[in-house]
Order: sequence, then structure tokens, then C-alpha cells
Amino acid sequence: MFEQLKTLAGKQIHHFSHNDMDGYAPQIISRLSNANVIRFNHCGYGNFEQELSEVLAFYEDECIPEEHAILITDIAPKDKVIIHRLDELYNKGFTVVLLDHHDTNKWLCDEKPNWAFITSKLGDTATCGTELLYLYYKEKEMFNATVAGSPYLANFVEQVRSYDTWDWDRFNNLFAKQLNSVLYTVGVSKFLNFQLEKIKDNLANPEAYLYTFNEIEEILVKIEDDKENKYVEGRSKKMLRHDWKVKDRTYKVGVVFGDQYHSVLGNELNKLNSDLDFIAILDLNGGKGSLRTIHDHIHVGQIAEEIAGGGGHPKAAGFEFNQENMLFKIEDALNLNKLTFWNHQLA
Repeated sequence: MFEQLKTLAGKQIHHFSHNDMDGYAPQIISRLSNANVIRFNHCGYGNFEQELSEVLAFYEDECIPEEHAILITDIAPKDKVIIHRLDELYNKGFTVVLLDHHDTNKWLCDEKPNWAFITSKLGDTATCGTELLYLYYKEKEMFNATVAGSPYLANFVEQVRSYDTWDWDRFNNLFAKQLNSVLYTVGVSKFLNFQLEKIKDNLANPEAYLYTFNEIEEILVKIEDDKENKYVEGRSKKMLRHDWKVKDRTYKVGVVFGDQYHSVLGNELNKLNSDLDFIAILDLNGGKGSLRTIHDHIHVGQIAEEIAGGGGHPKAAGFEFNQENMLFKIEDALNLNKLTFWNHQLA
């Protein structure tokens, strides 16, 4: 499947990935492989291209050390200049491997098939960045026999895939949803270390077929589920209805402010308000927007790309926005700028 891609064996790898569970999990996969990753960068859509550009500049200045490589998972550049720079490095002997599953990035794979592999499905099943990296390492023989044959690791990959593609909701796989809850309860660093050690402990266990929670994780999941239910109930009362014009089409949108549980919140709100085309969740603290839909005829990944250069899947996508500009608009709405001006005049 990955015949056209170079192997990463023997390379010193700079690994870029997205900043959600499907972006973090590839770090676990890389750490279980024979890949020599010298640095991991987990990026959002807003800072990915800038960080990638800085790394490219280093390799360009260093006259392309052939023992190094760039690996990109679950995200892809859109800027033509950056893509050209990646291609220039590749054509001069540098190793570049990009593995992604977002439909909105498929054009890059069509243009650069020698170093970019992008597909949203394997057969009839939706795939994800973690699964693609896992299969890439298996095909390139970068796992030892124990890791490659571990059903426990394979099931961990399946849980990440199920959550990221929203198959968990379609097939009622609550474990996958709860795994994501653990991530955001304990934080990224602890999550990665906990899952890595748990997988290592079960790699050679012939009875470990299904990925499981330990006792502490089960307690955390129960607490988090209760918090999530209360949060979704509270936020649902604050949703506003708006018409959003994107390109030449006007959408009926439910807009809500929220900084947690975007996937579940968006899905539940759209179920309760099925007449809406999609739900937009705006996180003012993080400067992030999330779009969710339950409708097959709506592609929120394309909408996110049009709105602010974001991306994603047909039913789940995201983008980032300038918090300072948003603050100015809120201040204007509150008439704070005029108030400050008159106070200054009176003083």
C-alpha cells in the first residue's frame, strides 16, 4: 500500500502531528517502533505551517543531511510555498513521509504521490492518521515481531480510529469515546506515558486481545462522564440560531460558546435540532472553532476550510481564529470602546 513512500528506517526523524487524540496517538506508535524520532511537534491548524517552515529552513540551511527525515501524520500543509519546499528537499534526497486521512487534503496526495499518502477510507471502513502510521510501520517492517503481532496494540489503534471517525457513535462503542475523555482528564503527557506503558505491559500477553482501562482510568471515566453530561445540558440552553453564508450557500447553524466536549456537544445539539445544517462551537479562550453535523449532505470539513483555512471530515471539522479580533468585536458590541473614549474626554 505504501510502496511509493520511502522507509524511515535508519533516519533521525522530526515527527509532526495534529493536536487531538488521533494526532497524539501516532507518538505512541512511533515510540513502539524502531523509528528514531528526535522530536515530536503536535500542532493545531493555526501554527502547523509556521513550525514546519522553521524546521524546513533549518534543513535547507544545513544542506539537507540525508540521515534526517520529516514525518507528518493526521495533518497536511496547504501553503503552496511550503509544499514546494518539501518537494525540493525530497527531490534532493531528503526523506519526507506524510500520512493523512482528511478528504480536504486529498489533492496533495494526487500532486505529490511519492511522499504523501492521503485516504479517508481503507476498503469500506473510514481510517485515521494513527491507523495509517501503524500500517506503514508494519509494511516497512519497523516493528519487532512482538509489537507487529500484538492484538492489544491493534485494538488500541482501532479505538483511536473508532473515535476519530465517529464510528463509536454509529456502533455504540462508548469505550473509544471514554478513551478520549481520559486524554483530556489527565493531560497529554500523562496520557501518552500511561498508554505506552500499558501497551508495553500487554504486548506479549496472549490473553490481552481487547484494550482495557485500569482501575484509576475507570474512576476518571465515571467522573468525566458525569461532568460531560452536566456541561452538555448547560450549554444546550445557551445555543443561538444563525444563518451563515459560506461561498454561495446559506446554512442554518446552531452557535454555542464552549471550551470542552466539542464532539459530544455538537452531536447532541444537532440531534436535538435536526433542522439545523450543523453546529458551530466557539472556544474564545483557545481561539478555536469546531463544526459538527449529523447530516450526510453537509461537509463541514469543506466549510471549515472556506471559513478560516481549517479542515477535517464531512461530519467533524475545526478551524482557528484570531482571539484579538474577536475581543475587539465583543468590545464593540458592548460599546466599551465608546465608553472608554467618553471617560477619557471627561477626565
